[in-house]
Amino acid sequence: MKNWFWFCLVILSFTYLGCENENILPPATSLGYNTFGCVVDGELFKCGIYDNGDEVSSYYSADSTRVSGNSYIEGFLKTEINISLTAKNIDLEEGKTYRLDEPKSGQAYAEIRFDYSRNGYTTGGDQTGEWTITKLDKTNKIISGFFWFNVATDDGKVYKVTRGRFDLSYAGKSSY
Repeated sequence: MKNWFWFCLVILSFTYLGCENENILPPATSLGYNTFGCVVDGELFKCGIYDNGDEVSSYYSADSTRVSGNSYIEGFLKTEINISLTAKNIDLEEGKTYRLDEPKSGQAYAEIRFDYSRNGYTTGGDQTGEWTITKLDKTNKIISGFFWFNVATDDGKVYKVTRGRFDLSYAGKSSY
């Protein structure tokens, strides 16, 4: 009986380890895999190489950089969401962390839009965050890093975006 218990435990362990869990963030890579993920108010948000109609994009130049992801959260938010990080007139550097604040020249900021709304909610005031660049390879055009931020809606609802990560290959000069 004791051997049967251990046999079942080993089989269950291998079964669990062999399952592909779609409810996890993309790995924190820096190879240009075109992944983007985070947690929005406790709900998983990921996009990139997954087959669910989502999109990622990235632009880099010394005066304007943007990384973004667009996907659908099936949890309690039940909506299409676009999340973007933008740096205006900042030449980003690998290994540095930037404060996400007001959307103006010389600063980095984050924005979240719901259901392709023209009106997004940005960081600023009491709602800030951080954006860390872990890789900026200008030869192979790869930008990777981590982020978190908070934004508030017009009616005072605060969205918390946590555990953010991205690994994107970027196109030339930004149009933002």
